[in-house]
Amino acid sequence: MVVAIVAGVLFFTQQPSRKPSSAPAGPALVDLNSIPLGAADLATIMGVANLEPSTDTTQMVTSPGTPSDPACLGAFEPIQAAAYQSSGYTAVRSLGFRSTDPPKRVFQGAVEFPSVESAHAFVRASAGKWNACAGQTVTVTDGNKTTPWMFAELNGAPPRIMLRRSQVGADGRVCQRVLSAVSRVVIDVVACGASITNEAGQVADQMAAKVTP
Repeated sequence: MVVAIVAGVLFFTQQPSRKPSSAPAGPALVDLNSIPLGAADLATIMGVANLEPSTDTTQMVTSPGTPSDPACLGAFEPIQAAAYQSSGYTAVRSLGFRSTDPPKRVFQGAVEFPSVESAHAFVRASAGKWNACAGQTVTVTDGNKTTPWMFAELNGAPPRIMLRRSQVGADGRVCQRVLSAVSRVVIDVVACGASITNEAGQVADQMAAKVTP
């Protein structure tokens, strides 16, 4: 079972909520709303025509599934609250879409940090955690179901890393994770389906091109 982010279909139009701060005014706020791709662009990348919105949020989320190695949580899913805890991020914007025929899922997050260095530092720290999961089989428990996933080797290097995982068993689902630091923004993407090549990488690259300094 793919680790699902179950947040319902929510529709927010306000700017992403930001943590209050008493620090002196810093760089201009990033327009996170402009970074995630729309359904049409995602459908082209994912190779489906029937993508439906599944998640729309301006907050970190907590997936219902629990990995047997908690350090691998960030390698499974984007914008996980536990993975970003104490990272210093200031805002988040994310959109998720699904299709049923064929069954595919894509989830894209854009996370703002107070500085270029803090954004890149998060990806460097994540690279170490993801690399520790590479080549391992990690099970995810969601209610009474336990699903094993096999991680491939880590690809790339900070500021842009990628990691694939494959479901062990007959289903054969595959997910690709991408984490990329661009200026003060961390792009956080997962794409899942029976046949996934570099869909998450394409989504992340198109999102990165929309980040303004």
